[in-house]
Amino acid sequence: GQDNVAAELYATGCSFLHDSVKCRVLLARALRRLARDDEAAMALESATELAWSSEDDELKQLVALEGTPP
Repeated sequence: GQDNVAAELYATGCSFLHDSVKCRVLLARALRRLARDDEAAMALESATELAWSSEDDELKQLVALEGTPP
């Protein structure tokens, strides 16, 4: 369904945009909806690491709202 397509598109986007926090967060959301929780956790962990290595407080807030502590 649409969640599969979304996950594939976000995964492709992440492969091109290696440092995109938002892409990884959206990928994690799509994977969670597909019950692919381990993969979602890895995507969110990657997003968290990228956000906390940046100077962007909005990205840090975004990953914090997703439920993963820094």
